[in-house]
Amino acid sequence: MRRVLWALLALIGVAAGIILGISGYAASSLTQFERVPIECNPGDFELEYVEVSFPSRDGLKLRGWWLETGDDNPVIVVVHGSEGNRAHPVERMLGIAKDLVSYGYNVLMLDMRGHGESEGKHISAGYY
Repeated sequence: MRRVLWALLALIGVAAGIILGISGYAASSLTQFERVPIECNPGDFELEYVEVSFPSRDGLKLRGWWLETGDDNPVIVVVHGSEGNRAHPVERMLGIAKDLVSYGYNVLMLDMRGHGESEGKHISAGYY
């Protein structure tokens, strides 16, 4: 009876290890993306900008660009998709920013954690 109990506990332990291993791998692969380098900037679109950086809640440095049209004008934060960066050409990020600036909006374009020039290896799916 003891052998059966130990065998059952060992089987449960192995199954739990397999489940935790698969879950950990899935979580890691779903939150980590290949970093795409930034190949252009707002100056290439005849826009004036300032490079900015600020800390995330957990201390990572997030980097971006500030495009200012005026102190009293509203601000729009432009955020890229999960596999891009603040200048991603497929998402037409700089073209969108140029249009927003032409309408008088201040624009903050930033790289999310683990993307572009921001620090980090994983995204947090909004947690941070």
